[in-house]
Formats: sequence, structure tokens, C-alpha cells
Amino acid sequence: MDWIRDEDIQPMWAKNYPRRKDNANAYAVCAVLTAIIRDKAESLTSSEEFEEKLNQTLKQFGIPKDAFEQFEKEELPKKK
Repeated sequence: MDWIRDEDIQPMWAKNYPRRKDNANAYAVCAVLTAIIRDKAESLTSSEEFEEKLNQTLKQFGIPKDAFEQFEKEELPKKK
């Protein structure tokens, strides 16, 4: 398995986020990306609050904040 590089995050999000409600694999990719983004935000060394660090990280990766927040509210899609 290959590592997820920073430059892979936005294309992976763009591909999987729209499919997340109908595809458990797409949902899982988004869940992994969410964890990576949160971890990267937390590791920033600035003295800012976490929310500002998260905003910076989302902007860095080109992930819309509203989509990120929406995903965090959702549950794993049910099997059809």
C-alpha cells in the first residue's frame, strides 16, 4: 500500500466525497482523509486555536470547510 501524500488529499477527497453516501469504500476514504487533516492541523506549531489551525489546513488542501463539517456529522452508509 502506498502512503497518502499531501498532494493526493484534495483529488482523493474530490473523487470520494460525492460518492460517500452510496459507497462504503468512498466513505472510508473520506474518514481516513478527515483523520489525516485533523492530525495535520493539530501538528501545526502556531499558537492559534485548533479551529483556526483546521481552517488553515483545509485551505491548504483545497477542502471546503462546509463539506468537511458535513462529513463529520454523517454516519456510515447502510447496505442496500
